[in-house]
Amino acid sequence: MNLKRVVLFLLLLYFGLVYKGVACDIDENGTPVLVFPPKFDSKTPENDYVFQLIQLILKKSEDRFGPCQAKLLEYKLSVKRMEYYLEKQKDIHVIALTVNTQRDKRFLPVPIPIKKD
Repeated sequence: MNLKRVVLFLLLLYFGLVYKGVACDIDENGTPVLVFPPKFDSKTPENDYVFQLIQLILKKSEDRFGPCQAKLLEYKLSVKRMEYYLEKQKDIHVIALTVNTQRDKRFLPVPIPIKKD
């Protein structure tokens, strides 16, 4: 994978677009959460750079948009399965993918370069 082409795609689900721009779901405790799938080969996904970046974005935007916790999906998915789940609005709200013309057409990309030097 060419890391120079890695872009964070913040892909909002249907609920985020329809219900007043809210991108977070509410968990069983009443806490707003944004679910992110861990990298398939990650041993400590809570320490992965992209997940920590999402946590920071949510923390920095809390004053403007309200609280929302980043939460890792409890199981790992292949890239194709992540795309399928996102498209079907199942279990995940955001994924990090490489740039791809077809993905740009299928999803709502918010390209933010995330390569760490």
